[in-house]
Amino acid sequence: MATAQSPHPPLRGTFPQEGKENKDFSLPWRDRVWVATTVFRREMAAYFDLPIASIFAIVFLLVTGGMFINDFFLVGVAEMDAYFAPLPMLMILFLPALSMRSWAEEREINTYEFLRTLPVSPWNLILSKYAASYVFFLVTLAGTAPIVFMLYRLGQPDGGKIVASYVGTAGLGAVYLAVSHYLSSLSRDQIVAYLTSVLVLALLYATGNELVAGILDGLWPTLQIGTLLRDIVSPVPHFETFALGILDLHGALFFLLMGAVPLWMTHGVLERDR
Repeated sequence: MATAQSPHPPLRGTFPQEGKENKDFSLPWRDRVWVATTVFRREMAAYFDLPIASIFAIVFLLVTGGMFINDFFLVGVAEMDAYFAPLPMLMILFLPALSMRSWAEEREINTYEFLRTLPVSPWNLILSKYAASYVFFLVTLAGTAPIVFMLYRLGQPDGGKIVASYVGTAGLGAVYLAVSHYLSSLSRDQIVAYLTSVLVLALLYATGNELVAGILDGLWPTLQIGTLLRDIVSPVPHFETFALGILDLHGALFFLLMGAVPLWMTHGVLERDR
């Protein structure tokens, strides 16, 4: 993989012959790390090079920032509640645009076969791709820093509440991206991956709505399905807890688990295809 001009050492180990599978992951751990970081850098470069990623960042910041500024001048309170409140719904539309290409594009341009025969664990590939999309999301989210600076210049906002809200946003984004990565691994078409991700995330969002939970509880009073889904499945109530300024350990563990499950399911898809 490395050339004479490359600063990286050549990969050691046994590569699978063309057309054959490889499950022994025979590369030394240092080379496996190098492969993972190479995939990560490749994904990050794609995010910064592709117009869709730049459009995502610009439109996301303009829409969320514009909605907040409009509310800020109407209410005149130096707080970011109006910024974070619509994020769970808006992120449903924006985050699948980051992850839709992660695996669907590999299948579409026929590089998926090459990736799955690399002598590294599927986890190396999954975590590298996921980390790249998550880092790009965090970089985009950092673009809202001018709003925080503005609030501190104009008033005395609750800094702890703002920090907790950002932590909740990062946790919710981690779950949304993990779900979208899994759905991308099932498709060859990026548009299909995007639409199915939006649909599934919208269902997750809906299960966290109190009105929807009440309707479902009314349909099955003894089972309390609506309350069960809201408390166990939906990440939105946990985000709302963080948005109140509460750094909730239970919510953090929920985000971690709900992010890990779709990645584990993505691993199952790659293992099935090996």
